[in-house]
Amino acid sequence: MNEEKKEKILIYSIVVIVCLIVIFAIIMIWKPMVSKSNNFNKYNDELKYEDTMTEYYKNYISEVLKITNFDKLYNKLSSEYLTSIGLSDKEQVKEYLKNNNLISMKYQVNNVETYESSDNNNIFLVSYTISGQEKYVNIIESSPYNFTLSFVQSNNLNQLLSDISLDRVIDNVNYDFDIIESTKEQIRIKLTITNNSEQSITYDFSNLNSFQLKYNDNYINMAAIANSSTVNYEILPKSSKSIETLFNLSFANQVNINGARLNNVKINNDTYTIDI
Repeated sequence: MNEEKKEKILIYSIVVIVCLIVIFAIIMIWKPMVSKSNNFNKYNDELKYEDTMTEYYKNYISEVLKITNFDKLYNKLSSEYLTSIGLSDKEQVKEYLKNNNLISMKYQVNNVETYESSDNNNIFLVSYTISGQEKYVNIIESSPYNFTLSFVQSNNLNQLLSDISLDRVIDNVNYDFDIIESTKEQIRIKLTITNNSEQSITYDFSNLNSFQLKYNDNYINMAAIANSSTVNYEILPKSSKSIETLFNLSFANQVNINGARLNNVKINNDTYTIDI
């Protein structure tokens, strides 16, 4: 091999090594940026995202609940909330909030609680006292500082669980769930079962584990039947029955409800477990 060829090989080798170094450097620079873009709701550990945003929203709510700051509040009210109260005109909404003791010039912001919903959006629930009554305002965040808010009506948190849908049709039987009431520690659910099959089905609710809610990968038994002393439901073909049950489940876990289970279900003397 002559000297010219050796020189070319050496030059090519150096070029390849330099290119590899550049590519590696680019990857190392972009990797953390890509990771950050895929987690836009998270700051690094040092910034403590939840603490930062909790303080921000507490200060924000402390300002916008003032009647004199209503314009700022109105611009952040969710369209779903305005629809629920049947109003959209700014002045009418303002009067509604004043008349229902939701905004004032005198109030005390108490606490901000953070929950991560099933769709990975953060929920910030702010409690405040006005005219001696505790009220709640809900902040749903799609990204940091990008949010909408609504007032919780009658202190029933069920509106914050509107994204939870458990309704299923299994073997021609409809299972429809309605969240009647939600508090910080309990949830009351109405289950309506419509039997469109050709067989009679018996549901035995005599045991607390007969009806279970699933949240993440955990199950919790019902605590009580809320609307009836009946524990055995025989549902004939083309008929339906409803039952209301109470679960002792914290709101932090309620937002992660993703299924249900019915045990001790009998069809033609055979016992089944139905996962919904």
